[in-house]
Amino acid sequence: MRENLDLKLFSLLLAIVLAYVVNSERNTSVIGIVVPLEIQNVPTNKIMVWPAKREAQVTVKGPSFLVGPITSSPPVFKVHLPNDLKNRFVLSLKGSDLVLPPLVQVLSIEPSEMELLFDDLDTREVPVEVPRIGKLADSSMTAAIDVTPKMVTLSGPVSELREVRSVESYPVNLSEISGSTSMELALRLPGTLILASVKRVVAKIEVTGIEEGKPATVINPTKSEKRNIKK
Repeated sequence: MRENLDLKLFSLLLAIVLAYVVNSERNTSVIGIVVPLEIQNVPTNKIMVWPAKREAQVTVKGPSFLVGPITSSPPVFKVHLPNDLKNRFVLSLKGSDLVLPPLVQVLSIEPSEMELLFDDLDTREVPVEVPRIGKLADSSMTAAIDVTPKMVTLSGPVSELREVRSVESYPVNLSEISGSTSMELALRLPGTLILASVKRVVAKIEVTGIEEGKPATVINPTKSEKRNIKK
């Protein structure tokens, strides 16, 4: 009986010492972490347009050995949107929404509220246009450009797609071309949130003589003609 009592007293004393050490100010850390927002269940007919940066600055305090690992593996705010989502939703960020180790407390969240803006998602098919810059070195030659694919599908918010009637590629610099060739050109999307069904198109440039009407062949192609991708 005496031995059991001594063991219990020792265990209690050890627990008190550990609690003091863990909660001692010398073993407590206060750090700021960037916590991203994980937006879930966005309706298929909606797209988020604001904010572009979906994260909050969170300050936490707790035992150093628990707080330290949080910086390398921060928690996330999991945001569940309502079923009747409109184009504006105000989100309240709370410390209780974060999964943190025991004894770690949230001191502040900035911002504590965040406005999420949505727009209707639109999809449309538009033609591809290839701009030209410069002139052919030989004024007796002319260039015709054929692009593949000729049409691409764009998707994005209605506010960005409303006035879009076509999509341009990066331009072809005729001054760098001395004969018929082909090259890949990246598309220049008309909005920051617009996506295209393809990222690049192939432009076939046919250079012919105005008088003879015969193709001009490339004997010594320039560096730009050797490149497959023009950025």
